[in-house]
Amino acid sequence: MSGLRNNLRMLIVILAVILVIVFLLQNTKTVPVKFLFFDETDIPSVVLIMVTLLFGFVVGYFLGGTRSRRKAQALEQQRSSDVVVPPTPSE
Repeated sequence: MSGLRNNLRMLIVILAVILVIVFLLQNTKTVPVKFLFFDETDIPSVVLIMVTLLFGFVVGYFLGGTRSRRKAQALEQQRSSDVVVPPTPSE
């Protein structure tokens, strides 16, 4: 079951990468960008999209790590709170 799940996950990642590459190749025009106190500047939309994707990956990585650490801590607490009662010997 784990092998099938890993294959499916890999297929989804490959498909997502292909879609992102196609999207980037179709959006190569220059766009005006103004952010906070920076003056308006023209940059290729490919650069803007890549920066946004990288920012999303970084945020997702850190939030995903936080979630898995919380799950591990909760599982550890559950295991430590479970009291194992040995079976009583039958007489």
